[in-house]
Amino acid sequence: MKIAVKHVASSTSPFRLSNPVEVFRQGPVEAGQLVVVRALTENPLYPDLETPTGDRVPIRKDDIIAGVLGSRQALRGFVGYAPYRLAAGDKLHILNLGGVIGRFVSGHKDLGEPVQVEVLGIAKRNLKEVALPKVDVLAEAKPIILVCGSCMNVGKTSVTEEIIKGLS
Repeated sequence: MKIAVKHVASSTSPFRLSNPVEVFRQGPVEAGQLVVVRALTENPLYPDLETPTGDRVPIRKDDIIAGVLGSRQALRGFVGYAPYRLAAGDKLHILNLGGVIGRFVSGHKDLGEPVQVEVLGIAKRNLKEVALPKVDVLAEAKPIILVCGSCMNVGKTSVTEEIIKGLS
């Protein structure tokens, strides 16, 4: 079946989705799997979803969203994991701004409860399809810049943006 989505999460960017999205009531389930869900709740403390363009849109009850199954561990965010089994009608949660969807375990007290969603369908597509190929040894040495930080909101994204601006 094909489902028209209102919001496409940034986590789905590599798929370059077109609307409507083809999904099935059951399908393969692993991290990286494309899913279409319907928002059952709202969270005024963590209301937004990031789109592939970088815009942020508020998630409203009954919004239809394309996201990706995944796990997340965040000191100041939501913690959850990709489910092992899944079918249309199952309940999950949006674990982050980018649209990672999984089973909620815990979260920071200041964020409230994550947006609960109902699975409408599971696509046969997985981020593995569009990932860079695995290599054991790089054929050529390329410069690598690694930006890391000890937790959320310490400036990793800001530093990366400035590095990109400086090198562009």
